Amino acid sequence: MNKKTEEILQGLKTAIEAELTGHEFYKSAAKTTSDPVGKETFSRMAEEEIGHFNYLRHQYKSVL
Repeated sequence: MNKKTEEILQGLKTAIEAELTGHEFYKSAAKTTSDPVGKETFSRMAEEEIGHFNYLRHQYKSVL
């Protein structure tokens, strides 16, 4: 594997980890807030992070 490919994979790995961290944050925020609108917003944002994760994971696999 060449250096450029390794750099791309590392960037994607970093982005994937950030999406998972974001998902956990929003999921936790949805559980802890008492505001119904906040619960809905944070839950939706957590779901969006999983969508981003899946997209990035697909990109990572396509580079391999």
